[in-house]
Amino acid sequence: MENYNDIKILGDGVIPEGIYNNIRIAGACNIVGKIDANLLKISGSCNSNENIKSEEIKVYGAFSSKGEVFCNNRFIVNGEASILKGDFNGLVKVRGELNIKEYSSFENIEVYGELKTLGNFEGNSFYGYGRVDIEGLLSADKVEIIIHDNSEIKEIGGENISIKNNTSKKLFGILFNQTKKGYVRCNLIEGDNIYLENTICDIIRGENITIGKGCTIGTIEYSNNLTVDKESIVRNEVCTKN
Repeated sequence: MENYNDIKILGDGVIPEGIYNNIRIAGACNIVGKIDANLLKISGSCNSNENIKSEEIKVYGAFSSKGEVFCNNRFIVNGEASILKGDFNGLVKVRGELNIKEYSSFENIEVYGELKTLGNFEGNSFYGYGRVDIEGLLSADKVEIIIHDNSEIKEIGGENISIKNNTSKKLFGILFNQTKKGYVRCNLIEGDNIYLENTICDIIRGENITIGKGCTIGTIEYSNNLTVDKESIVRNEVCTKN
């Protein structure tokens, strides 16, 4: 998009509908139509009522969109972002706070801050180290969560699912006499290979399931292998082998 105009907002400004190269916002800005850009960088505040498409989006300030956000490369959130829904084809990295209202899709996402979605969230690879609240289904080929804070995910589905305690947090707690543990709360977890720690879940279905320490599970349905740590509680175990 080197033939399109660059825009830089330093104070208050308005960006009309159009196709742009690089958009940099350091003040307060309203986008009043659909835009297509190579880069959207927000260091101040930006509000949009329409769909936004950009190869790369970087949020260091505050970003709010009532339309769908299409990002083909990288969507980086170091500040706060609230969007209607998203179609993320590259890497999403959340170090701040990202709120999504409707069903969204992603290729790869890494959450170190806070993620909240009201709809289903579907993609390839999900890595969660921060706080995650998903009121729908989290579906990915690979789901890896390192427990850093309490998280709630209605349903998790995938090929390989891993939820583990934060070992660095344990060391920090020993050194500074802080032993608070986080957990992940789910209604349903379903996958091929599942490993869980500090997880509270009503139903788990899978082929190979390992329940580590600190779990409270209602029912487990497994078709191959099941291992349960003695410090966890499983009320019902159902083997579905033929």
